Amino acid sequence: SVDRPTETLLGVDPPEVSPSKPKIVVLGATGKLGRLVVRQLLEMESMDMTVVAFVRDYDKAIRVLYDDMVVAKANKKGPKLQIVEGNLVPPEDLPGFEILDTEDEKVWQDTAKSAAKYFGNDVNDYDNREMMPGVDEALEDALKGCTTVISCLGAVRP
Repeated sequence: SVDRPTETLLGVDPPEVSPSKPKIVVLGATGKLGRLVVRQLLEMESMDMTVVAFVRDYDKAIRVLYDDMVVAKANKKGPKLQIVEGNLVPPEDLPGFEILDTEDEKVWQDTAKSAAKYFGNDVNDYDNREMMPGVDEALEDALKGCTTVISCLGAVRP
């Protein structure tokens, strides 16, 4: 094996060492570890940064992240908390997922069957659920312009 020196490209601007306002995304922010990480970041009062808490359940995030925690006000210097709700894994890909027949689903099925019969189409022609925002969109928005990602994810739960 021959040791070769590392080659560097000349003329490439070095990355900014310390961004003026960092954006830190915390995945799994409502979990046991995630809430501690968010709390520590928000206690760094001398840092002007945005802490993005990426969570599955917005209501739980409000309860957990604001409980016993003083969050910086909009006009105060220091970290700002932003909560983004989303799933990293689509619910239908989780073990034990079951499609539940809800009243809305039954109404949709009846309407689609009626329209398909009237127009001579297939019921699936009226299924526009794929046009709904995907799993990746919330994550993409959260990661846009971020400087650091901290993953506090545990095991996938059914």
